[in-house]
Amino acid sequence: MVGIDASWFIHHHLRQYHGEIDQGNHSRAVLRTLEVAAKARKQSIEFHFVFDGAVPPCKLATVSARRKRVGFKRTWNLQRDIIAGLKHDGFCYTVAPYEAEAQLVYMERCGMIQSVAACDADYFALGVRKLWWELHLNHNHAWGAFYDMDRLDMVDLTGYDRDVHFMRDARRTHGEFAVQIFTILSGNDYCTVRGVGHKKAAQIVQKAMQAPSFDVRTIAQVTNSVANQRESDEQLEVKIAKALVAFTKPVVYCHQTKTRRALDGNALTQAEEDVVGVCRDNIDVMKYVTGDYDPETGDYRPVEAKRPNGNFNLHPLSLMYTMWVYLRASSSKSSLNMGKSFFVKSGGIVSDFQTLSSILNRFGPSHEGGNSA
Repeated sequence: MVGIDASWFIHHHLRQYHGEIDQGNHSRAVLRTLEVAAKARKQSIEFHFVFDGAVPPCKLATVSARRKRVGFKRTWNLQRDIIAGLKHDGFCYTVAPYEAEAQLVYMERCGMIQSVAACDADYFALGVRKLWWELHLNHNHAWGAFYDMDRLDMVDLTGYDRDVHFMRDARRTHGEFAVQIFTILSGNDYCTVRGVGHKKAAQIVQKAMQAPSFDVRTIAQVTNSVANQRESDEQLEVKIAKALVAFTKPVVYCHQTKTRRALDGNALTQAEEDVVGVCRDNIDVMKYVTGDYDPETGDYRPVEAKRPNGNFNLHPLSLMYTMWVYLRASSSKSSLNMGKSFFVKSGGIVSDFQTLSSILNRFGPSHEGGNSA
C-alpha cells in the first residue's frame, strides 16, 4: 500500500487539465486519477489517497497569501469529485483533519501504508521512513527517487560534502529534533521564522550542537549570531518552539479508534491547539474523514459515489522507477540540496509495476484501512 499525497498528485499530475478544472469540468482529471490507481491495482499495488482537510492555524497566513495568486488552484469541489470517483471504483482514501503530510506519516507508523508518494521536505521533519519523491506518472512511463530513512546509517558517504556527513551525525546523536530544527531554519510553511537557506541552517545546527545544551534557547541565540533575524533571542525562541509543535504534535485521524489525536500521542494544551488545531470538534469525525464535511465551510454534504461518463484511454503504463537513497537531489556528488532529503545514492532499479510490487513487499505486509466503496 502506497500513501498518495493528494495535493501533490493534483498539482503535479492533473495540472494538464487546469483549463477544464478552472471552468468546473473535472471529468478528465477524475478519470486520469482512476486510471493510474487501476493500473497499479492490476499489479497488486494499492494507492491510498490522503486529502488535506482544514488549514491548521499556523498556516492560515501562508494559505491566504497563496490563494490570492493567479494560477492553477486546487479546490474542494475538485477533491470531492475525485473522492466520488475513488468511492465508486473502490479505492482507499482519507480526508485528514488538517495537513495530509502528518496524516500520511501517522498511517505509515501504524502500518496502514508501506511508503509515501509526495514531494515535500517537511515529510522528513515529520519522521517519514520511506518516501517516493516526486513520482512522475504519464501515459508511457513513470519514474521517481526512493528515499529510505532506515538505510541512512548504512550508506557510504565517501566523497560527499562535509555538510552531508554532519547532518547524518546530527540525526544520529540528536534524533529527529536536529532534522526538525534544520527544516525550520531552512524555511517552511509552518512557521514565521525567516528562512536562512540550507547551508546556513546546517552551519547553525552544527554550532548549536557544540554548546553545552542543544535546545531551543541555544538555537535561537546561535541563529541570531550567524544570521541576524532582526528580532530578540526571546522572540525567535518563541517562534522556533511554536514551529516545533507543528512537526511533533500535528492533529491526525486514527482509523483504529476512529478519533483524532496528536501525532506524538500526547494531549494538546490550549497553546498547542492555537498552532496545530484541535482534536475535539463539534462535527462527526467519521463523516469528516470520508469527505462528507466541507473543511472550508463546515457544511455537511455527503459525497455520492459516482464516476464521470466516458473512457479515458491511456497507453499502457510501463513504470521505470529509479530507487535512490541519497543526501542530495541530483546524482552528481558536487551539488547538494539538503532540503530535499538526507539520503545517499545506493543503487538503481529499473522496473515495471510487477517489480515495484516485489519491492514494496520487502517492507512487510500493510494493514488495510481507510475508506472505500
